[in-house]
Amino acid sequence: MDWLDYITRDVTTTRKYNLGLSGGGQVGTYNVSGDYSTDNGLLKINPINDFNSNVRFNVYNLRTNVNLNVTKTTSLTARFNLNVQDYNGPPVSGSDAFGLALRSNPVLFQPVYEAPESMSWIKHPMFGNFAEGGYTNAYAQIVRGYSERKRSNIYFQLDLNQKLSFITEGLNYRGLLNITRNSYFSQQRTYFPFLYTYT
Repeated sequence: MDWLDYITRDVTTTRKYNLGLSGGGQVGTYNVSGDYSTDNGLLKINPINDFNSNVRFNVYNLRTNVNLNVTKTTSLTARFNLNVQDYNGPPVSGSDAFGLALRSNPVLFQPVYEAPESMSWIKHPMFGNFAEGGYTNAYAQIVRGYSERKRSNIYFQLDLNQKLSFITEGLNYRGLLNITRNSYFSQQRTYFPFLYTYT
């Protein structure tokens, strides 16, 4: 049994999209750009599970920059950045998944067995093992659940520049307002895999 071949696919996909807009005139200018990327993992999933434990990582970015000439002596700049990350994957890390595959016994048992007709009532994967069930089954550890992580970062800045030449030549006032918001959420859901041995 080649465990690495059993738990991984031969190919995967990665996509990235970009969009940018810019323009303006004497009163003001603007620049808006955004991008979206999605990375998919190589792990195979068990169709009997009602969840996906393969890696899927989505990233969204949005950036805006608006410059306004309010008056001949007053200018206002607004900057906005948004970053959102959405991750779904197995309950173990990618390096742990490959490490489990390398440590799993290649000859004593199969990763998963088909339920015989006499046990057609079984609705969960019949993960293989040997003897008392103390051996590592990499496939069972990878598809026994999933983990989710969500992160968002929002940054907003307002920049006001005012020339005060009517008071003193060369005198300027600058005011900055910054707002930052960061959030993070993670959860992991797993079940204890049922191990079966053939005697």
